[in-house]
Amino acid sequence: MEATYKIINIKQDMPDSDYAIHIMQKEIAISRFAHIPVVVVIHGYGSSGKGGRIKKRVQEELKDMQHYGKIQAFVTGDQWTEHNEVCQKILQICPDVELKEDLYLKNSGVTVILL
Repeated sequence: MEATYKIINIKQDMPDSDYAIHIMQKEIAISRFAHIPVVVVIHGYGSSGKGGRIKKRVQEELKDMQHYGKIQAFVTGDQWTEHNEVCQKILQICPDVELKEDLYLKNSGVTVILL
C-alpha cells in the first residue's frame, strides 16, 4: 500500500502568524500520531501585502523542528525539483504528492514536510 499524505491549509482563514504556526504544529503532531509520513502545508507566499509573514514563520519553525528531531526534513515549493535529495526521498515514500500539488511549478506558497 502506498503511503498517504496530509494537506494542511493554514492560510485559509487568513490567521495571524502565531495562530497559523499553532495550527501547523497541532496538525503535524496529529499526522505523526496517525503515521502519516508526509505533510503538505499551504501557507501562501505573501501576496496579501503583509510580506509573507506566515511563510517566513513556517520555515523558521520547521528549521527548529528539524534541529530538534521533530521532523526529518522539509522542502519549500520553490525548491522542489527532481534533483533535490529531500524531494527524491519524499517521492519514494509518497509518489502521489507531486501529481496532486503541482509542486514542479515552483509554488513558493507551499512547503512539503517529511515526518
